[in-house]
Amino acid sequence: MSGLAEAFHAHAAALLPEAGTVLLLAVSGGADSMALWDLLVRADRWHLALFHLDHGLREDAPRDAEVIRAQAAAYATSGLLPTRLIVER
Repeated sequence: MSGLAEAFHAHAAALLPEAGTVLLLAVSGGADSMALWDLLVRADRWHLALFHLDHGLREDAPRDAEVIRAQAAAYATSGLLPTRLIVER
């Protein structure tokens, strides 16, 4: 694990609810929310419920949902699966 990931995990453990709590994470499909999702998955302290909303404002917005579903499938293949994945349009 990198020093940055270790620092994130230490701060997250201090700032977020206790281990085992369900966290609702809004994921846009952008780099920042995808990175946060990955760090929280790898911390393996919380149950994650993910939410993505396609507001229909951008023509390429449906691609974001595809990216999120693909990442959830990749985590599932690795044995790392969010509690729930909710994608709305």
